[in-house]
Amino acid sequence: FPSCIILYATRSHSHHSHRVLHSHRNPLHSTSPAPSSLSTPPSSSALRVGTFNVGRGLLRKLPDILCRARDLSLDLLALQEAGDPPLAQPRQQHYLLISAPGPSQQEAGVALLISHRLTPRCRAYKRSSSGRLIGAVLELSKGVQTLVVSAYMPTGLDHCSHSDPAVQRAHDLYHELLCWTHGVHHVTLLADQSGSAVIDIWKTTLADYPPASADSITGPS
Repeated sequence: FPSCIILYATRSHSHHSHRVLHSHRNPLHSTSPAPSSLSTPPSSSALRVGTFNVGRGLLRKLPDILCRARDLSLDLLALQEAGDPPLAQPRQQHYLLISAPGPSQQEAGVALLISHRLTPRCRAYKRSSSGRLIGAVLELSKGVQTLVVSAYMPTGLDHCSHSDPAVQRAHDLYHELLCWTHGVHHVTLLADQSGSAVIDIWKTTLADYPPASADSITGPS
């Protein structure tokens, strides 16, 4: 399983963009200084977010994950393969833990760690019964909502037929994610796998339907 946190800066202007800032092997044991204080309110135009595949055993690894998130001054950390952490308290030191549990402690499960300074800007939480999607709707500036999602998507589908259950599961997850974007201006999707698939969401008013590429609400990367 991956042993690194990938750190991004996200900007919520009209053409929302992502830029990789930092990737560090074995980050849970790193002692790099925090770039900014978690007591400072988050900017209305940018967030520090990361994504990490837990590889199961969330309760055992959670103290180290929280420490590393604090070191990096992350506003939000997406977690995948978190299983079903029934004993985890939602309110952790510096962070709120929300999760969509997997079918068991050993299968799927996703979570988000949201810094306490960011929780006042949370407007809604989205949970998938599949245990593969969880999201938070944030209002970083007045009237502008950003959906941040931790996703654990099925992989290895390149040579599967359209009727394969795993392919259908992926279609169902994309459809559910699309439904979550109703009323949202920007979307940040954080997952544990890098690949060549490109997801673009176009949004427009009913009067201007159908939308075009200029109506995209996802980042260029």
